[in-house]
Amino acid sequence: MLGPALGWLASARQCFDDPYGALTRGLLTSAFALVVGLGRVFHLEQMEDQGFARLTGGRRCPSRYSVGGWRRHLPWYEVDAFCRRTSPWHLIAGDAALVRYDEHTIPRWTHKFHIPKGYVTTRNKHRRCEKLFYTYDLASGRYLAVRATPGDWGLIDLAVPLARQTLERGQPEYLHALFDAGAGQSDAGVRALWNLAQEDDPRLDVTLRACRYPHRVGVHDEFLDAVPCGYDKDSPNSKRPRFPRGPLQMLGWLVALVYNAVGDLAASLAGDYAGSHVGTMRRQFFNRPGALYETPEALVVRLERFAGQEALIPVIDEFNAAGHRLPWLEDRRVVVSLTPNGQPRSGP
Repeated sequence: MLGPALGWLASARQCFDDPYGALTRGLLTSAFALVVGLGRVFHLEQMEDQGFARLTGGRRCPSRYSVGGWRRHLPWYEVDAFCRRTSPWHLIAGDAALVRYDEHTIPRWTHKFHIPKGYVTTRNKHRRCEKLFYTYDLASGRYLAVRATPGDWGLIDLAVPLARQTLERGQPEYLHALFDAGAGQSDAGVRALWNLAQEDDPRLDVTLRACRYPHRVGVHDEFLDAVPCGYDKDSPNSKRPRFPRGPLQMLGWLVALVYNAVGDLAASLAGDYAGSHVGTMRRQFFNRPGALYETPEALVVRLERFAGQEALIPVIDEFNAAGHRLPWLEDRRVVVSLTPNGQPRSGP
């Protein structure tokens, strides 16, 4: 996971203004918290793991205040630029793509701020909420894009823009777009999709009322409902708070990026691990004890022996050959090693 995270950091440095120098710790902490299972930002107060500290940009574990402050002040236009740079549209370029579009509702329990209401399925009623709309490629099993909105937006409002975004940025040879009933709540919404498919772009086919897929992995394995709120708590009028969607969209997209990266890692392991959920990978491979050794040139990570560690051998060999270095540790190279199995005992 370090390789993809360093790539995200390099992209973020080209997109975000960083006047206070909080980008590295904020981004890496937000990403690796999803990997190790740190559900909320205030859980950083109990984090004392030295490996987590070095993964996230320093020798000491990050503070919840610095990370939370970085998250709260993310401008939406910089987040949009980061999402565009890191969206894996190459997965569908020139191919026949099967893409679904889902909305995820995040309930907000505030009573101080009158934010828009939307339908929350877990409560079976309209409540104050915010939404994330994801574009998901079914062939590769990877997220392609995300968009954050207030709670009173629906899939019918974004169906045409999301499909058009997929066609323009992904450039597939053919696109079969799957929408559930939310995209067809009115004749106008259905007609807009029909016009896009029949008149504007013949590469598009649309299926409405497609099977709705559950969000079990994002919510339970990556704490999607714990992403920062989109409404501005410093708004002068609590009855009409501002909606800077940057923090909500940024953390929602990091959930998708981590999901994609874990899926790529699972597919590259030796054995039948392709398609494993984030929680499975976390229990099996991520949250493992080990030891750290620093030399003037390298940071050596030695994992203690565990059952099934042989599946990591090809991944570790590829990682070590890539020569990843940590700028915040005097540019030391990271080397990962496994503890070899004990010798079989001789005799009876």
